[in-house]
Amino acid sequence: MKIVIRILTSLFFLLIIFFGYLSLIGIETKKFNNQISNKIKEFDQHFDIELKKIKIIFNPIDFKFSTKTIGPKIINKDIILDLESIKAQIPVKSLFSDKFIIENLEISTKPLEVKKITSLVRSFKQNTELYFFEKFLKKGFLIANIKIEFDENGKLKNNYKIDGIVRDVKIDIFKKLIIDNINLKFDLAKNNLNLKNIKFALNKVEFSSKELVVKNDKKHYLINGQVENEIIDLTQDQLDSFIKPYLFNLDLTKLKFSSNSKFSFKINDKLKFRDLVFETKLRLNEMTSSKVNGLKRIFPELSNSIKFLNHELTIVSKKNNLSIDGLGDILLQKQNDNIKYSIKKINDVYSFSSSLKI
Repeated sequence: MKIVIRILTSLFFLLIIFFGYLSLIGIETKKFNNQISNKIKEFDQHFDIELKKIKIIFNPIDFKFSTKTIGPKIINKDIILDLESIKAQIPVKSLFSDKFIIENLEISTKPLEVKKITSLVRSFKQNTELYFFEKFLKKGFLIANIKIEFDENGKLKNNYKIDGIVRDVKIDIFKKLIIDNINLKFDLAKNNLNLKNIKFALNKVEFSSKELVVKNDKKHYLINGQVENEIIDLTQDQLDSFIKPYLFNLDLTKLKFSSNSKFSFKINDKLKFRDLVFETKLRLNEMTSSKVNGLKRIFPELSNSIKFLNHELTIVSKKNNLSIDGLGDILLQKQNDNIKYSIKKINDVYSFSSSLKI
């Protein structure tokens, strides 16, 4: 009897030492490589996973094993994505059952080229939008953290979360529209995409946005956002490419402004827009037009250009309705005059009102 008690006592202390070692130091093994690899493939079967040894730590409070592997790789044909680490939680009870269960996975990436990720997605999801995006995309990288959960039966839950950062992305559309220095934070959860701290340059004109939200309601993507810019003084080249194609009658020679806009719209898979709503607060520091034909009869001391100075405008568009309200100074002759104006569009009917103090 004493021998049995000694054996049981020894086994008890050995178990304490073993689990204590597992809790504090852990062990490295390849025992769970196949199981973790198969679980990741449940997320997408096109992935091949290259795993190194996995370190296992026992958590006595939750009675679970925490596993971590450093430097794994996702491989698809000739595309290789380097990961920082993969973590997983494994209930102890799953080791004693016929079914291996992983409760959750956390995947952290190293900096990944956006072009490589686009090519990887295109390898199993062919569509026109991705093709053109890959062609126009010139550079950029992202870092992401991916959290995946599984139910009691080991099935993938639809509550994954992906967050991270995007840095130094450049998109060049036929050398005419260049979106450069795209930097942002993102948070993707199920059907919602949140973009924050967005900064980018459109044809060398810098813009920023605190937040842009994209929601998927199965039929459409609903996009809400805000864009602002500090004072911009457009060069002649920027005027020629940005403004003159749309306001050619004004023949602008100078445009200096700042703005803050809120907008929302819906877009479907065929890139068709609907329900566009936006409100813009525009501070027009200076706008100069050299087109003064026909005004000499009214203003005998008319200069060779017209200047709009320090204008405050509010522009609101909703469905088929548009309103523009503004006021500021206008330089027609030798001294500044003051102008106030309002433009309304309801369906296809326009109405105008203005007053000019000379």
